[in-house]
Amino acid sequence: MDELLKAADELGREIKKSSTWKEYQRAAAEMNEEAEACNIFDEYIKAADEMRERERAGDIIESYEKEEFRELTEKVKNTASIIKYLRAEEQYAEMLNSVQRMLEGKQ
Repeated sequence: MDELLKAADELGREIKKSSTWKEYQRAAAEMNEEAEACNIFDEYIKAADEMRERERAGDIIESYEKEEFRELTEKVKNTASIIKYLRAEEQYAEMLNSVQRMLEGKQ
């Protein structure tokens, strides 16, 4: 078990050395420095979660609510720091998925 934990610790250190991790951290910091971007992103995440939950529950989502969400989505698309963050997050997730596949022997 000790060897496994050492290997996991080493893997974590190697991930933190990667350009993918560093770019993800830079993009997150950049977005977090912009209050407006943070507010837009937080509002978007909250609205998206609420929409999903309501759809799952079979609630009717009114057209004005869909329009408000579309407008919020446009704000996200037009905020450079959010887009940069989302792209970096996607690349980081892809890297972690690749690591997971390797651990499963699926490469």
